[in-house]
Amino acid sequence: MSGKAFRRWCTPKMIMVVMRPSDDPAQVFTAIQYAERSGAKLLLVQLSGRLENGKHSILSGLQGRGSVHADCGQFPPTDALKRAFVLKDVPIQQLSSIVRTFNIDQVVITQSRCPELATQPGLEEPLIAALNVPVCILGSGVHLNRSTAPGLHRILLPVAHWPEIEYSLKFAWSLAKSQRAGLSILHTCETPEGELAADKRWPLSVSPWLHSFTRGLSSHPPIEMWIRHGDPAAAIIEFNARKPHDLLILRCSPDRHLGSYSHSKIVAQLCSEMPCPVLVLGKSIRAPALYHARTQLRAEPLGMEV
Repeated sequence: MSGKAFRRWCTPKMIMVVMRPSDDPAQVFTAIQYAERSGAKLLLVQLSGRLENGKHSILSGLQGRGSVHADCGQFPPTDALKRAFVLKDVPIQQLSSIVRTFNIDQVVITQSRCPELATQPGLEEPLIAALNVPVCILGSGVHLNRSTAPGLHRILLPVAHWPEIEYSLKFAWSLAKSQRAGLSILHTCETPEGELAADKRWPLSVSPWLHSFTRGLSSHPPIEMWIRHGDPAAAIIEFNARKPHDLLILRCSPDRHLGSYSHSKIVAQLCSEMPCPVLVLGKSIRAPALYHARTQLRAEPLGMEV
């Protein structure tokens, strides 16, 4: 089942772009450009909601003629709008059934940049919790493009000590392979570096269980392994600032006790501060029991360093 799902997610045939009535057109254009890059068909969904200050529907503005004047500049029209399926005034509670009905392979959303809505809950957490397909979040740290979306050359997968590491790793590797991109595996360890044993702080001491996961993978795409200490979100952001990536992959476990990136605070911080999109395997995506069993047999700390 996982192999079939990975193929769908890595080479999507149908992507759903979700937008709010309050979204800036530049946000939506950036999301459409990102989704269009895959060559998939697009389903544009505008959520139901109250329009502020006499604003018109975001879809009405996007489907109008000529360029769109967004808050951060002028954006040209895109042919994707002519080819896309469009659903308007959709309650957020219906998104799960829409994903099933239209065989959606991936969902793309943007983090709200409207100051007036800063205190209101975003789309990220409810969609990550409800949808059984990857959710790609273009956070407030992502540059709003006025041209073609940048290519996918480097993928970053942060890992912690949790039973679904093999599932996350194989998905990230499959995506990197399909995109001919490099893959960086970053272990974030909250234990201070000085408290780790010397044999767990060097590249040559990478734990055998991680090697067992990567041994069956080909050398293409290339895989690099790193370790960082301290707060997980801060460590990921600092690492990416030194070594920029084009996509961050997170796995949110349905069980908060498994030690994966299940805490909404960490996900929210990464989405808002990372300059690249964040692709989240949400809580409704269940890994096969095989991955749990294999990893529990080989559970030991991961030791890697630059």
